[in-house]
Amino acid sequence: MNYIKLILLLISIAMASCNTKEKSSGSTQDKTVVQANDQIEFIREKYALIERKMASQTYSLIELVNESDAGVITYKRAMDGENIMYAFSSDCDDHGCSQSSYYFWDNKLIFKFDQSSSWVGQSDKISEKRTYYLNETEILCLQRTKTGSGGYDAVNHLLSKVPHDTLKSNSVFDRSSIKAILEFTNDEFKELAIVKKVEDAGYPMFNVTFYFIDRNETETIYLSSEGITSSHPLSALIGKTVMVTYLKKELTNMKRLYGATDEVGEINPEWKRLKGIVQKIEGGSVGDLPDQVTIEAKDGSKIVFDYYIDADMMAYSNKPVTVYYTTSETKDLSSLKLMEEMSATDSEVDTNMETSEYVRNWIYAENDKFIIKVDRFEDRTLRYTSWNKPKEISDSPDLILTGGEVVQQGTGGGYHYIFKNNDWTYTVMDVWMAEQDEDMGIFLYLSNNGEKKLHTKLNNLKIKDSDVQQSSEETTKTKSHYICYKEDTDANTYIWIRFSNGKAKEIKYKGMASTMELVFVKKSENLNPDGSYPVYADYYNEIVDGKVNGVYKLTHSGNYDYAEYIRANDSKTFNFTIDHNANPYGSSPCF
Repeated sequence: MNYIKLILLLISIAMASCNTKEKSSGSTQDKTVVQANDQIEFIREKYALIERKMASQTYSLIELVNESDAGVITYKRAMDGENIMYAFSSDCDDHGCSQSSYYFWDNKLIFKFDQSSSWVGQSDKISEKRTYYLNETEILCLQRTKTGSGGYDAVNHLLSKVPHDTLKSNSVFDRSSIKAILEFTNDEFKELAIVKKVEDAGYPMFNVTFYFIDRNETETIYLSSEGITSSHPLSALIGKTVMVTYLKKELTNMKRLYGATDEVGEINPEWKRLKGIVQKIEGGSVGDLPDQVTIEAKDGSKIVFDYYIDADMMAYSNKPVTVYYTTSETKDLSSLKLMEEMSATDSEVDTNMETSEYVRNWIYAENDKFIIKVDRFEDRTLRYTSWNKPKEISDSPDLILTGGEVVQQGTGGGYHYIFKNNDWTYTVMDVWMAEQDEDMGIFLYLSNNGEKKLHTKLNNLKIKDSDVQQSSEETTKTKSHYICYKEDTDANTYIWIRFSNGKAKEIKYKGMASTMELVFVKKSENLNPDGSYPVYADYYNEIVDGKVNGVYKLTHSGNYDYAEYIRANDSKTFNFTIDHNANPYGSSPCF
């Protein structure tokens, strides 16, 4: 049993009951009851806040995953500067999982959620426990269990309807029981990115260009397709959003190598120098990939270089050399995972408490003075956040406003997000249609008691899918499908729309000689929030001669697809419905 396994075993023993810890609080029951009422409300408030900040990536989150034949052990930890806010552990094998989530405030544990699940044959058993703390002493412990069939999701749904049992609670939390979770280190990073281009660099090596969404940067990474985990070929990821998992590593690049008697040639003064002994070389490189050469300095330190070992290099084995080299930071990718295939665990969405809230970002923009974001929570409340530069969004914000309202602007599809702050009004305008291109985009309008104080255009940091589709025409055609629509009030009016990689690309009206480009603008919120399945609409600008000719709202619901078109010059609306008799979703257009 390895060290991590032992620690998790101790944690699972501690989970057995709310009052099995060795220490006792010694406080009276009356005092605990008085304090508990206010503390539980406080805990629920802070729990929701921690969840929101983790969902918006305000806290720094690191993760450690240990996979073995015995199962998968996962640790996570979220920090706000030096303060611990959240910790998580899970131990999963072929027979079930045990998970624990810890929530902290002022570096003290305030809430702990435990869940264990197991399955035998067709039967699943799920147990969960919620423990509330005051000064890291238990004040309330609730537990419930359900056994049933139909799989984990079905039993978990039944569990949500089971009333809690209240357990005796007066023990003090033993922080040493989660020492491994609080102290583990991991240099692994995870970032969402869009794959823009894949270039063959000689199998299995590829140069892959990513657009990293959160930091608004494009970067090309040299990687081996055999060294990463991906359920799809690299070429199939072009234009897709993926979770990139990597380690930051320092890469040493050997520029010159000289033996003890070799004549030293021209040296760049910026190069670093190392004198040492070449460690024993067992054999030359086989194939077309480099091996590694290790050089040990007099002080015992070692530097490893990637080097294609030939006869000349083997001659330096166990001999003194002088090496001139440079260093640079590189990313060692371990996995690429499609965003649409990511589970709730991958996206860090937590539903342990009924008050948990999921955040969706609507606006992310900047100018030379500040950065702003507009986010919407699951309960449909809005939040405005801003950072004065040179701060970044990883820093504490300078202003947070909640309780805003959203107002749709006419028939053009744009929206205004309006927030109040005493006598000040903050209006974020997302303009989708205008007579001039410079009048479209993201704007911030500030007023004080109705008097204009600021009106500025912002740079939109939310990348549009159309900006990153760089696959070849041949690749695009092989991934395309077409939908034929019939106008609702005129059976003789037909259109088809070509889709590629999940987005509409062009449209053609029957009788017209040419197609018109469609440029993706925005995805709506769920239009069917109370239904059994979500319904979303995608908005596109129709481009003719480089200008917006109109706006399409494309909706898929069940077996039907709908297109609503708003013409720019007169705001007239036309509605279309899929023609199921015209080879829907086929690889060729219907006319």
